[in-house]
Amino acid sequence: VVVLRQDPGGPAAARNLGLCRTTGRFVAFLDADDRWPAGRLHRMLDRLRSRPGTGVVLGRQVPLLEPGVERPDWFDQPAKWIPLPLRTGLAPQVPAMSMVARREVFSRVGFFDPGLRVCEDLDWYVRAAEAGVEIDLLDDVVLERRIHERNLSHDQGAMTGGALAALQRKLERARRRDRTPTVSVVIPCHDHGRYLDEALESVLSQSRPPLEVVVVDDGSTDDTPEVAARWAPWVRLVRQAKGGTASARNAAMPYVTGDAVLSLDADDRLAPDALGRLADAIAAGADLARGRIDEFLTPGLDAATVARLRVPQTGVDAPLIGGHLVRAQVLRDVGPFDETLGRGEGIDGDYLRVARAALARRRGAGDDVLTR
Repeated sequence: VVVLRQDPGGPAAARNLGLCRTTGRFVAFLDADDRWPAGRLHRMLDRLRSRPGTGVVLGRQVPLLEPGVERPDWFDQPAKWIPLPLRTGLAPQVPAMSMVARREVFSRVGFFDPGLRVCEDLDWYVRAAEAGVEIDLLDDVVLERRIHERNLSHDQGAMTGGALAALQRKLERARRRDRTPTVSVVIPCHDHGRYLDEALESVLSQSRPPLEVVVVDDGSTDDTPEVAARWAPWVRLVRQAKGGTASARNAAMPYVTGDAVLSLDADDRLAPDALGRLADAIAAGADLARGRIDEFLTPGLDAATVARLRVPQTGVDAPLIGGHLVRAQVLRDVGPFDETLGRGEGIDGDYLRVARAALARRRGAGDDVLTR
């Protein structure tokens, strides 16, 4: 048993943290107040192994009533609070605890949406169906779901609201599908293995996850390669002899397949939904999208060290590369980062040369919007 702790964030955030630490080929979930019946995992894994094309297996649930608690009406009925556009191909009453999934499925679908406190599993099933994941349903009982006074499902108003929020997200995805760029995240890392887990978790828990993550181990002497390898298959590890940050960013480009690239330092973190908001700006026509950068402190630093390390910043003018997203084709047109610069390669590679290249590309189109 591995115990992980985080600030309160709801079931989706808790499951996402657990997913980030998994290493097995298959993933299953269990809420702390429920139980698995004997043999459940064996039967579900048999079904997955016998059907290589199936990504997820679901099963039925039965109530486990606490003394003095009556069987609720909603348990045995189809989930009438689920809007019709979300019901297609989904069996009613299949919470996340009824699932066993191949681990790689989450690289296609993404994690649970932490913005949903209820119906986060319904939202995930809908996204899985949209991604073409084959979902199989067993007739076996795979979950004993404890019914007590504090079940979130008792609040049918909240459940309806959660389902409507999932529907809204489905409609928004349909509107974005033809215009939203895919995003590749590049993380150069030299001897920052102690921070890399946090950086990767912040990237992979985005509500709109990236197409891929490329970690470039720049000649580390610590556990950076081992940390990155734990995140496979969501993360591709590229290794090179120490050449500096610019060299590491350049080494990642042959492995980049997304429409846009974000280069995050290994000791930094992405804010929630940062990728989605930056990608929307690229979709709207920008070649380079950037946002504000906030600093956070490593515990234990003394006041003098903090004062020395703080970087003066003024909102969106912060000259740090980790806060912006650039079209991959523009980066290729501009050319590689200058590896002779010890620092400031991000300013040289993006803010100056990208702006010049974008201006040259747009002069003939009568559009002088360069960045957002």
